[in-house]
This record gives sequence, structure tokens and C-alpha cells, in this order.
Amino acid sequence: MIPFKHTRNGALTIKGDVIILNANTATKSDYPLILKIWEASVRKTHHFLKESDLLFYKEIIPQALDSVNLIVWKNQNHEVVGFSGIDKDELVMLFLDPPIYWPMLR
Repeated sequence: MIPFKHTRNGALTIKGDVIILNANTATKSDYPLILKIWEASVRKTHHFLKESDLLFYKEIIPQALDSVNLIVWKNQNHEVVGFSGIDKDELVMLFLDPPIYWPMLR
């Protein structure tokens, strides 16, 4: 388990580092970056998927993005670092960009 603390102002403290994330409603123009983050995150964490599985999901993800309340998360530098998708009251997508966050989580 990775030790972290969440505060009311949107800040996360992970291993002593404070990360401020701001939620922004995603638009279709964000889709290419969202797909890039999705693929990088899945390749880093979903080792059980075959390449053919990954390619299959990569084809259907854009339609799935259209069916959720899609949020891009930006850091203090206004860089998109991840995204989430909510369907009704259920979190169905949550992906962070591994190049930004995985080194911090080791």
C-alpha cells in the first residue's frame, strides 16, 4: 500500500511530496492525450493483457469516453497528469500518466 493523505483542497501528500490536482471537464480535443495516458498506464500496470487485448481496448476506448462524465486532472503547472470517468455515481475510469507519477510512488 502506498502511504498517502488527501486534503480538502485537492492536495495529495505522497511520501512527503504534495501534489495539487485540479479537475477540468474534458473535451474531444483532449481525447488524443487521454488515449496516450491510458495506453502508457495500461502498459505499466496491466501486464496480464496480451498485445491483441490492448489493441482491442484501444479501439473501443474513444466510444467509452463519450459515455462518461470525463475529467482531466492537471497539476500545479497546468499539465494533464491523468483522467477519470464517472458513469452515474460510479467511478469507471481512473488513469494517471506513469512518467509523471510512478517514480514518486516507488
